[in-house]
Amino acid sequence: MKNYYGTKIYPIVAQKHPKLAGKITGMFLGTGLNEFNETLNNESYLKTLCENPSFLEKQINEAIEVLESARGLESVRTSVRKKFSKLIFRRVNYIQSYNSKYFLIFPPLPNSLEGVSSINWVETDSDILKQPDLWKQYGDEKSDDFCGFTSHFSLRESDPYKNKQMPFSRQGYSVLDPITLELTPTKCSITPRTGDLICGIVETVNDEPFFDKWFVCSEQFYRCHTLCLFQHHDSFKHAQKKKSPEQYWMSGNRLMTNSYLKWLCALSEHGVLCTPEENDKKYWKLRTEPMSVTWIHIYCAMVYLVRYQEFPSSKNVPMNRGGLTYSKWHLPKNWKDDFVNFHSS
Repeated sequence: MKNYYGTKIYPIVAQKHPKLAGKITGMFLGTGLNEFNETLNNESYLKTLCENPSFLEKQINEAIEVLESARGLESVRTSVRKKFSKLIFRRVNYIQSYNSKYFLIFPPLPNSLEGVSSINWVETDSDILKQPDLWKQYGDEKSDDFCGFTSHFSLRESDPYKNKQMPFSRQGYSVLDPITLELTPTKCSITPRTGDLICGIVETVNDEPFFDKWFVCSEQFYRCHTLCLFQHHDSFKHAQKKKSPEQYWMSGNRLMTNSYLKWLCALSEHGVLCTPEENDKKYWKLRTEPMSVTWIHIYCAMVYLVRYQEFPSSKNVPMNRGGLTYSKWHLPKNWKDDFVNFHSS
């Protein structure tokens, strides 16, 4: 039946768009192009295309827009992969800090998104390190200076510095720009801890590598980097067994960041209140890159654009399974357009 409609549609499309006729006809023989098509079965949709010239012309124009967007996203993919290919990942093996001050950090206001930024800093002493659970959830260390070494184990097969420890220092601590994906050194550094994942640009002096620019990296960015850079990877095996690998990556905390902020947004959307005890239990002091602290969906959006060649829209908002969900994309203002325009230019 599809072949029948295909032979009817193809010549009409080819009259105005001979080079795209095959692709456009193939799109029509799939699932259609807009929400209207979802109200029809596929045969009714194809029949309407054949019998309604104005509807067919509208669908052809929409198909061309989709193909043009796809071409733009291909250049975005190329640009992002080029940026990502320069980044090296390692685990912190040793850290030495100087003149450190220790803090416990708590959110002051339950039932308010202000709790994300308006936090309480309570200075304490090094004895807090003897309470690992409390320190892990609420602790932060501010140092006048620090330096350290990574493990010699490489986390990527493409890592050119295998079996070498790499030094890093406070002077190289940088912020990853959410648009350009460039690293810029900053004075507001985060003191890493043993076992932390760091990511950055590696330079060499006398053939010895060191992290020139780096940041404490979230596991979500690490997954985003993997999904954008590699079409196939050993870490994808479990996801490939799922009915929808895409939904697998877009659920839970695999790419979504800052569970506390995500929880606050869901509470606000549904008008649900929480107790101070629940608020304190949910909050964690994040020490990873600012993007992972501030924007829940930024790595989901990158993966959609780069890996799946799909724009973030109301139809593909990543959500938790079960419990309260937040049904809107949580991204910087104009981020999608700015990101695509920069990487497709």
